Amino acid sequence: MAPFPGDIATPVPAATPVPPATFTQAARSKLIEIGAWVLAAIVVVLALYFLAALIRRALAWLREFWYMRVLPLLGRPAVRPGFLIGDFANMLGDDGAGPARIVPIAVTEKLIAWNQLVQDKQVPVEIAPDMDLGAMAW
Repeated sequence: MAPFPGDIATPVPAATPVPPATFTQAARSKLIEIGAWVLAAIVVVLALYFLAALIRRALAWLREFWYMRVLPLLGRPAVRPGFLIGDFANMLGDDGAGPARIVPIAVTEKLIAWNQLVQDKQVPVEIAPDMDLGAMAW
């Protein structure tokens, strides 16, 4: 009877030993691996930054759309953007000297108005009557 095809002893090629990696080869492969991780982390951080900037701009646009377009549809007055303090002609302030002087005045007026609003809303505090607290009077 003839032997089965799997039973035929075929010569197995001798395994050639793989030389162990040298220190420089191992260090190089580790540095490449670490560099890949660092590069991937930088890409993720940049992607998150640009996503956050996009979300911030979208929310600012949505806020402006709400205040300028939607509120008038609901019968409320539109909230206009902040007031223009002045136009400056150049870096030296030669032609824009007048508007440059009004900046601290406008800021001071706004702070005084806010302070007045806070003072109007404050509830006066009554002074407690003199009480005999005994040993707790210290």
